[in-house]
Amino acid sequence: MAIKVTIPSSSVSTRTPKVVTSTSRVITATNLEGLANVDLTGAQDGYTFTFDADTNKWVASPVSSLAIDSSQVSNLDGGTY
Repeated sequence: MAIKVTIPSSSVSTRTPKVVTSTSRVITATNLEGLANVDLTGAQDGYTFTFDADTNKWVASPVSSLAIDSSQVSNLDGGTY
């Protein structure tokens, strides 16, 4: 999107119009496969994604591999979006 500004010639001062271009995009829907930093290798039902700092990617992991006491997690609510 470009915005063009025109100043009338009867103006007292001289100004140079500027063109502003925006390269932003809005993504309204996508799949995890389309994200560059997500590795779906080995993903199964019931897995969660954890961040791997060595690869800078989110990787699929079984909940049992996490360093938490899963017996204390009775209700996991991801929120409302």
